[in-house]
Amino acid sequence: MNAQRQQQTIVGDEMSLYKTYLEEIESRKEQGLKPKPIDHGGLVAELIAQIRDAGHEHRAASLDFLIYNTLPGTTSAAGVKARFLKEIILGQVDVPEITSTLAFELLSHMKGGPSVEVLLDLALGDDDVIATDAGRHASVFRIRGYPADAGGTGRTTHRGTAYPHHGARGWGMSFFLEMGGYGSFIWPCYILTLGGMIWIAISSWRRAKSAAAMLADLTAEQE
Repeated sequence: MNAQRQQQTIVGDEMSLYKTYLEEIESRKEQGLKPKPIDHGGLVAELIAQIRDAGHEHRAASLDFLIYNTLPGTTSAAGVKARFLKEIILGQVDVPEITSTLAFELLSHMKGGPSVEVLLDLALGDDDVIATDAGRHASVFRIRGYPADAGGTGRTTHRGTAYPHHGARGWGMSFFLEMGGYGSFIWPCYILTLGGMIWIAISSWRRAKSAAAMLADLTAEQE
């Protein structure tokens, strides 16, 4: 309810955002450019308000913009979208075009941020069916092609990692080496860093050895 009131407040303050966005789309179209992704929470709240209104003339377009053109990640737009999808999953809002299954899919491809918080909340909820689905759609795995929970009954942590309730499969060395899909970037960095540290250590040892030899020569000359 608080999220819904927040959306209504935003919409009430900025009802011109949707019109402005349409004008921007036309302007960019004349320049041969595609519409910009939506990163403004106020605009997404306005889209949701139009989606809730079954008879709204812009309802179909608003659905398309919400589903396909809202910027994922940690943007304010992603936060408003994630909370709306949560309402759909919990059955608090009925949107025929967005089923609970589709809502989970959309959450799982939002690249973390608010979607992880929503998945965590759902995974730790009282509804076992929803909790299981939330575990299966943990965003960090879906984005990189991993199963959210090989055991099928995962719970999502605040970092998007699924921890299974009844055992886990697939948490082996290959999973560790993949580093959540970033292994090809992370491991070379580790190797270069380690190589640099070894080079610094060897160079320091050689300089220390050279300085010790020079000191010994000076001491011998003075004697």
